[in-house]
Amino acid sequence: MSGRLGAALAEHIRRMPGRTKFILIEGVDMSLAEGIARAWRDDLPRLAIASGKPERFGRYALTGVSGTGLRNLSGDGVVLVICTGVQLPDRQSLSRFASLEPADMLRDPEGFTLIAQQAPAVEVDGPVRMVRQAIMSAGEADRPSAGTVAAYFDALAADGLRRSCSRHDS
Repeated sequence: MSGRLGAALAEHIRRMPGRTKFILIEGVDMSLAEGIARAWRDDLPRLAIASGKPERFGRYALTGVSGTGLRNLSGDGVVLVICTGVQLPDRQSLSRFASLEPADMLRDPEGFTLIAQQAPAVEVDGPVRMVRQAIMSAGEADRPSAGTVAAYFDALAADGLRRSCSRHDS
């Protein structure tokens, strides 16, 4: 789930218009932050992850620089991921960063489809189309979380793989 959703968020950022991007994703668990880091590509802005365990994020760990310093050092933009429970001392300096939340992926059909397209990809026809329609027509408070939708796709992909393997074993 966290890998699929992390990859979808990275791809969403890649598709955002403009070369320079200053984006803040906050309040995510470390497994989602790891999913984002695994999917990060060199054609994206600098990624910095603030967590209680920077050793988990290698070159993407936010260490030795404040949010303000990071913003000033990154002319092409930066995506700052703040894990749950972490507070940055200069939080107010991040007010010009655009906020991105995993829930934003379910505000339109494109985000839903982007989650489905992450490896292993899931077809969005048939029953999945009905699920998409139900989520898109639900009010924000009634929608499942993006993590739940990603887990649903992971389960569909695993089931499809099991079915494919059992057909080949017969």
